[in-house]
Amino acid sequence: MRHGEKADRLAELADWVRDVLLAWPTAQRTIPRCWSRHWEVIEELSMLYCARSTAYLWEERTDHFACEYRDRWLPGALERLDVRLWPCAESHQPNGTRRDNAEPVDRSIAELRRL
Repeated sequence: MRHGEKADRLAELADWVRDVLLAWPTAQRTIPRCWSRHWEVIEELSMLYCARSTAYLWEERTDHFACEYRDRWLPGALERLDVRLWPCAESHQPNGTRRDNAEPVDRSIAELRRL
């Protein structure tokens, strides 16, 4: 994948993280603002994005897909991210209201576009 395409996909993922995933309080506590600077986190979130899209948007979906996403994929991904990002969460995670990740995500997208 070329860097411009990576930037486009990261922007799409960032919109989903902001609009959908961060609606979950557990996700807000787990995912620090700097998530877009960690490629292994981008991989994990991308997998979760695909799993949710399959569970809720795929034409051949059934209730089973949504249940599996909520009971298995979402908690499992958040648990793995919590372990992986513990050091960042200690110093980067703000308390309080829903946050805006636009600045660090925009920096990551801009760097990809420059490459």
